[in-house]
Amino acid sequence: MPYRLYALSNAGSMFALLSYPVLFEPEFGTHRQASIWSIAYGVFILLCGFTAFRSGTEEAAVETVPAEAPAAAKPTARQYAMWLLLPACASLLLLAVTNHISQNVAAIPLLWCCRWRCTC
Repeated sequence: MPYRLYALSNAGSMFALLSYPVLFEPEFGTHRQASIWSIAYGVFILLCGFTAFRSGTEEAAVETVPAEAPAAAKPTARQYAMWLLLPACASLLLLAVTNHISQNVAAIPLLWCCRWRCTC
C-alpha cells in the first residue's frame, strides 16, 4: 500500500516547513543557505549522473512475448487525427478560459468586497 509513503512524505514536508523558521533561518544567513543549497544540488546532480551511468551499463531484462498473442492492429488515420485533435481541444479550452479571466475579470479581489458592501 503506497498510502503510508504518501503520509510519511506529507509529514516530512510539514516538519520541514515548521522547522525551517525555527532551526535553519536563525542559524544560517541567506548567503550561507545559498551555498549550502548549491552544494546539495551539485551532489544531487552527481548522484543522478552516477545512477544514469550505472543503469546504462546493465543489461535490460528481455520479456518474451507469448507466441499466441495477436499482433496489434495499426492505428488508422482517424485515430491519429483524434489523438491530435482531442489534446488540442483541451489546450484551446485552457487558453480561452485563461484569456477570458485575464482580460475580462478584475484581478483585484477587494474590488468585489467594496462594490457589494460585504465584509472581507
